Amino acid sequence: MGGNEEEEQNAQEEQMSLHVRLVTKDARDRETTVTLPQKAKVEDLKNTACDAFGVEREGNKLIDYYQQRFHASLEGKYDSSLEEATLLDGQHIKLTPRDMDDEDDLVHAPSSPTSPGPGALAVISADGVTHPAYRTTQRSSSSAYGSTFRGVVGPQNVPFPSANKEAGLAGLSNLGNTCFMNSSLQCLAHTVPLMRCFLTGGYTDDLNRTNPLGMHGELAEGFGQLMELLWKGGVAHVTPRNFKDSIGRFAPQFSGYAQHDSQEFLAFLLDGLHEDLNRIKNKPYIEEKDSNNRPDEELAAEAWHNYRQRNDSFIVDHFQGLYKSTLDCPRCGANSAKFDPFMYLSVPLPESRMLSLTLHMVHMDGSEHPTKYVVEVPSTGTVLDVLVALARTANLPVTYPPSSTKAGAKAGVAPGQEAAAAAAAGGAMAEAAVVGGATAEAAVGGGATAGAAVGGGA
Repeated sequence: MGGNEEEEQNAQEEQMSLHVRLVTKDARDRETTVTLPQKAKVEDLKNTACDAFGVEREGNKLIDYYQQRFHASLEGKYDSSLEEATLLDGQHIKLTPRDMDDEDDLVHAPSSPTSPGPGALAVISADGVTHPAYRTTQRSSSSAYGSTFRGVVGPQNVPFPSANKEAGLAGLSNLGNTCFMNSSLQCLAHTVPLMRCFLTGGYTDDLNRTNPLGMHGELAEGFGQLMELLWKGGVAHVTPRNFKDSIGRFAPQFSGYAQHDSQEFLAFLLDGLHEDLNRIKNKPYIEEKDSNNRPDEELAAEAWHNYRQRNDSFIVDHFQGLYKSTLDCPRCGANSAKFDPFMYLSVPLPESRMLSLTLHMVHMDGSEHPTKYVVEVPSTGTVLDVLVALARTANLPVTYPPSSTKAGAKAGVAPGQEAAAAAAAGGAMAEAAVVGGATAEAAVGGGATAGAAVGGGA
């Protein structure tokens, strides 16, 4: 079995533990922990919980009680897997009678001059106003939580109150391993031009719901409402759970709660916002022209103009540019230049070209104890480079063997003298300098590189 197949099988066999609380009308509540595979159905969860408590399946319903607050009803998700229902390992589930009202769908707010008295319940709407909590038997899209546009922001994106009223000082709850998403969202939330565009609502004028490459404006609206929650003040942190679920619908590679690459997520989000806010409804066909040795200024202006005829959005205004690529013919010398749009650049990380080695120098006459040295040589160098570096570190005179092409070869050792004496002085022999027992003489004779000569003894 290959490595990928093993990882896939292990992922399918991963277990999830859920804390199920049975709520009864006579207040004799009970709790148990149910362990099921992540791929198990929500119906399996209900059947297992009902069997554990010894209650009927038909007369009870399941409620997603994430962070011990009402999150969503699981009644219409019995055919979905636990992962598809966005349930997390270790979270709470409620099993209640089907005719019992969901009266826990509230957010506790701390007492303040503008909030209810001590111990009272309150909900915070999207406009930042604290409202007293009234028990209701129905949930509408215009509840005290604010607009629940297509489910992107609503009771599933709950803001948790904070005594600090300063705007922007809000965190994002980690859902499994979604720090890659939270870090990207925080970067964008504090990018001033983007922040102003979404907080002022200016982006709504550019929503493009007919773009086949976009997400019908849903991604932009969901991002905008999440920005409002982060910047309204008085919020400690926001759980972007349903926003994460929406991202997974549009980009299945980001579904679930596994780790992903932040750059890949950021690229998807910016591209999705661009397509949702593209002001061009009907993209014209544009034929590219050859460069014909025209100046770069003219080529760049033409390329940018052509690109903006098909792509014109706030994201293009602030996050995109052009880079130049050239093609030269080695035979005829012809040159062709082209300017292409970019939103992010891949920059290689610098790699060290030096190799650090730990060596032990042994004096053959036994006049001194073995001495430990650390030297740096080029990773593509030879053992001769190791010996020269050792001699310089040990303050020994440097001489080169006759076969060396170094500038100092004129001062080399006499004919017939062993190459191991290249770094020798005062009776010290460097032949034991190479860790692992190999003599420098043999290594230099074979022309081995420093990395190969030292091997695993470095």
